[in-house]
Amino acid sequence: MILQSPKGEDITYALRFNIQVSNNEAEYEALLVGLRLAKEVGAKQLADLRDSLPITNQVNGMYEAKDSRMQKYLDAVRSLTSTFKSFSIKRISRGKNARVDALSQLASTSYDHLTKKVLVEVLPERSIDNQKVNTVSTAPKWTKPYVDYLRHGMLPDDPEEAKKVKIRVSHFSIRDNQLYRRGYLSPWLKCISKEEG
Repeated sequence: MILQSPKGEDITYALRFNIQVSNNEAEYEALLVGLRLAKEVGAKQLADLRDSLPITNQVNGMYEAKDSRMQKYLDAVRSLTSTFKSFSIKRISRGKNARVDALSQLASTSYDHLTKKVLVEVLPERSIDNQKVNTVSTAPKWTKPYVDYLRHGMLPDDPEEAKKVKIRVSHFSIRDNQLYRRGYLSPWLKCISKEEG
């Protein structure tokens, strides 16, 4: 999938499955991961363009999800889309979806060469089979100097450490009380502790 900001910045993301999934299940998994990713980066409005007629029409309410598994996917999608200020899903032709299709083909064969430019996630199980887990956020110690500087303009007492923080802080930003770092070839990366990693 390719998540694009209003300014045209792209986050390219590929999924690989360790389980057998149907085409419709793969489409729903991609939609769910895209919704989670959009929510994570702080999107408020989202327009989803895809070439899958069944999924587009099920989400828009034009088709009924008869299979129980498809109904679970549809419920999960509706739950996530309700968190956005606005959400729309529209079917586009395969020809207009060439970049995503090419990415899908690359990820399904060999993805080792993609990992420097494309985020690749391997799904061990279906999203609808996952148990809900409440996350507890604790700021890792290595982020404290950056958070202190960005929030309060405070630098470490050690002059050498203060100099390092001043140089490196331009690569960091705080969004929704979470520290992120910008990579050269990757999107914003959430800074987490060793335990969370």
